[in-house]
Amino acid sequence: MTARLATSLKTLTAVLALCALISAVTGCSGGRHDTIQLRLGHVNSATDPWQTSAQEFADLVNQNSGGSVEVKVYPGAQLGGDRDMVEGMQIGSVDFTLVAGVLSSVEPAMTMLEIPYMFTSQQALNRALAGPGGQQLSEDLLEKGIRNLAWLDRGPRELTANREIITPAQLDGAKIRVPEIPASIDAWRAMGANPTPMAFSEVYGALQQGVIDGQENPYAIIASSNLFEVQRYVMQTDHVYGYVMLAMSERAWNRLSPDQQKVVTEAAETVRSHHNERTAADEQKYQDSLRENGMAFVEVDKDAFRQAVRPVHQHYAQEFGQQLYDDLVASNDS
Repeated sequence: MTARLATSLKTLTAVLALCALISAVTGCSGGRHDTIQLRLGHVNSATDPWQTSAQEFADLVNQNSGGSVEVKVYPGAQLGGDRDMVEGMQIGSVDFTLVAGVLSSVEPAMTMLEIPYMFTSQQALNRALAGPGGQQLSEDLLEKGIRNLAWLDRGPRELTANREIITPAQLDGAKIRVPEIPASIDAWRAMGANPTPMAFSEVYGALQQGVIDGQENPYAIIASSNLFEVQRYVMQTDHVYGYVMLAMSERAWNRLSPDQQKVVTEAAETVRSHHNERTAADEQKYQDSLRENGMAFVEVDKDAFRQAVRPVHQHYAQEFGQQLYDDLVASNDS
């Protein structure tokens, strides 16, 4: 054996030994086993149904990816308010969110889904979201860097206050907290309120201090946020049959392999099914809880409220296209 050959063999042996050592820790020569860590945020409390679904999604992805993708959940606006997280998805600082109407801040046409009395039932909304109108909105949102993984059900939004309100005339300028969504602001103004946009994290304190007179949200949020401590009446307006979107940053999506993307997609579909079943089953439970905690339920004149927002419907149909509006409302129950 020549001296040169012996030296080469020693060098090769040393390289192989080093590679084996590195591989034991982090992988070597394409054998990477790095875990991709992703963050999922939402603004609701850790006792809210959103948290149950968020954690289920995280667990499914963690397990079914074999640990190659790890999703950690941050409830209670730990990653910021809705708008913060939506913008975070666009720049890649937030990977997933459960979010609703504030998506209109990046895709204005999404505000169509927030117009009061746009849909006559949850089933009608779901048909619209599965149809051409909902598909168009998802495509438009993807162009803004946000991927719709699943439309999830949300109970209808109801008005709460410390006095009975049966008709729009009885709102009489009441300061009603609304999300930071143009359609919500315009509609409540048309119904006779003084709409007051603010982050949801500020609502309890604002009600307690009398900064606002009322707010509107589904039963689950009214209950899980203990709003019964600062509000006496629930007006059964059913003014918005809403959705929650399990959304993902397109930047985060592109970090994943095709197999990992499939795990995420399948986990979202499983969570959608379970979440919707829980939402339907829990509606009565939350109503009962609010009654037990002293809230009174008030039937309202829905036709009067519906007529009050007709000009708002016409305005947004003109702004975002009559065809999109028609595609969405075509799903309504006859």
